Amino acid sequence: LEDSGLQLSTPGNCHYIDCDATIAELRDEYELVCDSRKSILILRTQLSARVHYATETLLNAQSKELRKALFALKRVFQEDQEFVQEFLSSAGLTALVEVGCQSEQSIQQYVLRALGELMLYVDGMTAIIEDITVLQWLHSLVTSDYRLVVKGSLELLLVFANFKEKSSTQSSSSSAAINSLEVGRNSPVSTSRTSRIVIQAVENDDKSRGLRPWESIVTLLNEKARCTDAELLVLCMTLVNKVLDAVPDQESFYNVVDQLETLDMENVIRRHQTKRTGRNLKLLDQFAVYEKALEEEYDVEEPDEDKVPEKDKKRGSESKKDSPSSKKKEQKPLTNGDVKKSEKSPGKETKPKQSEIGELSSLTKTLLNSQVKTDEPEKTKRGCEKRGTQHSSSSNRIRQRSD
Repeated sequence: LEDSGLQLSTPGNCHYIDCDATIAELRDEYELVCDSRKSILILRTQLSARVHYATETLLNAQSKELRKALFALKRVFQEDQEFVQEFLSSAGLTALVEVGCQSEQSIQQYVLRALGELMLYVDGMTAIIEDITVLQWLHSLVTSDYRLVVKGSLELLLVFANFKEKSSTQSSSSSAAINSLEVGRNSPVSTSRTSRIVIQAVENDDKSRGLRPWESIVTLLNEKARCTDAELLVLCMTLVNKVLDAVPDQESFYNVVDQLETLDMENVIRRHQTKRTGRNLKLLDQFAVYEKALEEEYDVEEPDEDKVPEKDKKRGSESKKDSPSSKKKEQKPLTNGDVKKSEKSPGKETKPKQSEIGELSSLTKTLLNSQVKTDEPEKTKRGCEKRGTQHSSSSNRIRQRSD
């Protein structure tokens, strides 16, 4: 009887009754049992004893018994929220991860399912935030040879990276949680804290195995490696984009980008984009999101010259109007007064063009020819007048001799 307790089960609720309380203090529970036919009063083991038994079973059971215990634990997590709180407060999460580290791949899949149910509770997420070893273990499973284990670990990392501390809603499954979560820096609740923890967990796990940060993720994305599963590739790139999108400062952003670029991330993207057959459209979309994020960050620091504010454009148009090239285009015809002013004002000597020289030479030739023609008849007239005078003088002399 020391380990026994009473549990009141009502539609949509199930909680333990304090057996040390009086009837007067339990008036509400008593009325529920009397008024509702669907309310049930259950005599069962106390909550602390149940949690202790569950953790002992996880640490000591093997093979088939361990699978049954994990499957039953997952169902209890779905139905009993009080059990989840007691399990987390009794170091049950540490025991669950310890089982996952020491078990084979088939057992790890059951551990991931149970952990996924815990992560649907705010208390479960809070416990993982306080214990980074859980995320390090999840990231270590990315290099597993078992596809379902890799997929499960990536999905749980995504669920954690998308967690918003103010949200307390519970989803029915981890895949539904992935689809319902918002991605973006403009989301109403910040996810920067969880993203920082994911970055730290990835770096710690890779360094502990002698790898460079993010090398496990990029190795999966690289088709020269063993992984060619389209879904796993999309999950990897989605995780990278989510972490980059939620980092709080540019320094963290550039640190992650530099780590990815040192692992030849650019060539990995180009290799997928230039494939002629078997192209993964969802993966290409994630690559486009990654490249757009880089462009936006670099545009903030180095704005393009084409993107000029409207005020600067107006100033540029006014300066163009005042420029000498624009003045040349807007020249007016000169008047007589302008000609005199231009003659008085000294200016630089300009060399005449060849076409103008040719026109002047042709004009001078025509003028000379016209003068020559006008001079010839004048000479003939003068000669005739001289001859006439000579003839008249000779005739006068003859008349005088005859007289």
